[in-house]
Amino acid sequence: MKKISIVCICLMMMALIMLPLQQVNALTNKELDVVLVLDQSGSMKTNDENNLMKEAAKTFVTMMPSNSRINVISFNLSRSTWQDYLTTLDSDTTIASATSWIDAIEYTGDTDVGNAVADAIDMFDDSDDTVKAILVFSDGRNDFGYDRNAEVESDERLDDALSEAKNNDIQIYCIGYGEEMANTSDTPYQKLDSIAIADSDNRITTKTDASSISEYFNTVIAELLGSNVVDVVNNQIEIADNVKEANINITCDEDISTIGLELLDDEGNTVTFDGSNAKLFTYTYSAVIKLYDPTPGIYTIQTNKDVEISATYIPYYDFTLDVSLLNGSSEVTSVNSGETVTINVKVKQEDTTITDFSSYNDVKAYALITALDNDDSSTIDLSLSNGSFTGNYTFDHEATYQIDVYVSSDSFDLSSSSTIQANAKAIYINDNIIEKQVLDKTFKSSVTKTVDTTTLNSVISDEDNVGYKIDNVESSDSDKVEVKLVDDGLELTGKSWGSAHVTVTYKDNHGNSVDYTFSVKVSDKALVALFAAIPILIGLIIVLIVLFIMSKSKIIKGSFTVNEIQIEDHGHTTIIATEKTYPSNVFLRRKKTLGTGLSQYARDLYNMTFDEDTQNFYELMNEDSMIKEALDMVKFKGTYLGLKGCQLVIKKNNHVSYGNQYSFNKSSKHNLSSYSQFTIYVQDDQGMHMSVTLTYAPKPRRKKQDDFNEEFDFEQTTSNDDFDDFTF
Repeated sequence: MKKISIVCICLMMMALIMLPLQQVNALTNKELDVVLVLDQSGSMKTNDENNLMKEAAKTFVTMMPSNSRINVISFNLSRSTWQDYLTTLDSDTTIASATSWIDAIEYTGDTDVGNAVADAIDMFDDSDDTVKAILVFSDGRNDFGYDRNAEVESDERLDDALSEAKNNDIQIYCIGYGEEMANTSDTPYQKLDSIAIADSDNRITTKTDASSISEYFNTVIAELLGSNVVDVVNNQIEIADNVKEANINITCDEDISTIGLELLDDEGNTVTFDGSNAKLFTYTYSAVIKLYDPTPGIYTIQTNKDVEISATYIPYYDFTLDVSLLNGSSEVTSVNSGETVTINVKVKQEDTTITDFSSYNDVKAYALITALDNDDSSTIDLSLSNGSFTGNYTFDHEATYQIDVYVSSDSFDLSSSSTIQANAKAIYINDNIIEKQVLDKTFKSSVTKTVDTTTLNSVISDEDNVGYKIDNVESSDSDKVEVKLVDDGLELTGKSWGSAHVTVTYKDNHGNSVDYTFSVKVSDKALVALFAAIPILIGLIIVLIVLFIMSKSKIIKGSFTVNEIQIEDHGHTTIIATEKTYPSNVFLRRKKTLGTGLSQYARDLYNMTFDEDTQNFYELMNEDSMIKEALDMVKFKGTYLGLKGCQLVIKKNNHVSYGNQYSFNKSSKHNLSSYSQFTIYVQDDQGMHMSVTLTYAPKPRRKKQDDFNEEFDFEQTTSNDDFDDFTF
């Protein structure tokens, strides 16, 4: 939008003459260009074992307005594209081609996120006045093997491309897959977050189930196109006048192809999906119904099975806002200090003014007027009169004013942003560029370089001598490149090997500001030689690690069954007798404590059965209670390759007793080398007593894959490392 605003300013302003506000397009008149960047590396086999990425990508393709353009890139250490150019989604054939190409993606190989994102940025035409966006689907595991130089080159190209993206208003969103995404301090998450790729923290999501990802896509499309998302209640959708395209997005926990989706129109007739005006796209857990030029009325979604579905509705309108300043009945071309003018706003569709808004709920219109010399703002409500939204405003002093007009309802959200000046043009970014800055540092010390003022000013045009200054400078990664303003220009300090981009903010004397971004590379020839030897060193380290693991490996095999839990709390006895068996690595996790296993058991019970006893047990096991702390004192140790079962260890000074209620506060060890049933007793200082009866089996029975999947919810209970020691 920043670039669009600058272009509008250049077209509007004549020297010393101020022109009226111009018409601004909204919703489907904003043509949308999107590139989907899909991670097909081998690590996605475990981080996306249910192919949720493919489901999500196909769903997003279908949700986009039919006048949108799209392309798809898949990547590991190499990249491939669906098409050589952005392709309009205006036919069933095009959509089918894109979704089939996505389906054919196979997970294999190492990972290069940076070059894939850079390829996506290169696909856009900077001269196109379109809304541009990139969606990155990845587990964030960047993996180049031992080729450190290739990784640095990829990061450097990514930083260059991100600088270009910022300068050309290309929006970037990220969808993260895998359990490591749950921790925002982990490297995979940080590879995608707002510091690395995503534009901001709210432009990355790690919730990838069908319902959550559909909700996130709704947010993305609404943000890009200014449309509103309408929740569907009781499976009914009210489609208003002037809707050019209606997208109904449906999700379900079951396979949607088995529930028989139908759509009934306002008269109860079944909508035919094989016609040119209505289409249905179904995937595994999601579906999209698209209606073109729909007849207004209330539509109803029906299924032939009694299942719960979730649906949202995005209406796409072909609206424009026509904004003008009036003095009486005449349109004015200038604003004088102290003069009162009427802000007049018309909503148009195909050059026809919309005058009847009775079919839209909660229609609101207002204008935000900001004097850019002092940032003082005023808001005025615009009232509907004779088909136009109008309001009066007095410009109290000579300055540059920005007028933001908003017209919205429960189903659309239109806006217009324009800048008007009384004196001269605002500054703007011209076609000159600041070349990439390269800093060659030594192995131990930093290096400083100055970008002179002449170079910094070369990208700014100030045709009417408004006057400007550099208001702020910022580095995308200050650990690699520090930046500060000095008398001679901009001082760059290279701190460590890598790359970053620097953003310079210019502000003119009217208060207008523009940003320019350029890339900085920090190189170190000494490190190049060092990294050349790294593969050999890594090979030796790997050999030593393997030898160490073989000699020191102690693991726990088998399974644990929770047989019964009995809790006595001030005369009230609770008995939980739901048996559940877990593989040892799933039950004990990395901490290998009884508290860890019972917390998982409590969560599973809570998800299966919701009653007061289950809820109390769940809260006891998932908060900082003395009982939970005591259970964390009960640890399990493995044996060599798990051949001799495991050992149960109870530390001293605890509230735990093994096998009876008489051995509290004593340390003990117990070998569990064969099929064993045992009971742990635990108590707290407030009089609560709990006994836990478990069975340990060194060799769990073999199960069919489907049975195992049904008993354990992998998405909730396992991580990538959990099954290293378990044999199906």
